[in-house]
Amino acid sequence: MNSDINLISNQDRESVEKRKRVKIVRAIAIIALFFTAFISILTFALNQQISLSSIKREQNSILQSMSLLSNKKALLYFVNDRLKNIAQILKQRKSYISIVNTILGDIPSEVSATALEIDKDNILLTVSSNSLFLMNKFLNNFIDLSFKKHLVKDVTIETLTIDKEGGYSLSVKAKLL
Repeated sequence: MNSDINLISNQDRESVEKRKRVKIVRAIAIIALFFTAFISILTFALNQQISLSSIKREQNSILQSMSLLSNKKALLYFVNDRLKNIAQILKQRKSYISIVNTILGDIPSEVSATALEIDKDNILLTVSSNSLFLMNKFLNNFIDLSFKKHLVKDVTIETLTIDKEGGYSLSVKAKLL
């Protein structure tokens, strides 16, 4: 027998190989087509879930709330600065409350204070009563303040008046220490 006899020709072998290659390329193309379709559908679904307009609205609302918070922060800073300045002024300012309480505490009960003026250096107190004796008592108490408690100095009688009903009015001016 002849060993050169080949039932499959070389052309058939080549065509079988070409068919295999074509099948592989078709399979790859079909897989790529399905993969592309899957990615497209997935992208479409994500775009529907996360729309750009909703992100823009959310961004605008966040920016507005931040600007409101910034305005509140600036106002709070301004108020705190004012409070610090007021506290600093109050620390430097002379306390007139204790002076006034001491002076008014030494006024006899039958004598009434009708006017009180305080400026940076002076105090002017006007009192009234129906008795000169009580006015004298008040004046002595006021002078004692300058000696004992060192609140005032240079006590001066500004006016002493009598009204039609027999009441007396006394204005005393003193320099504050």
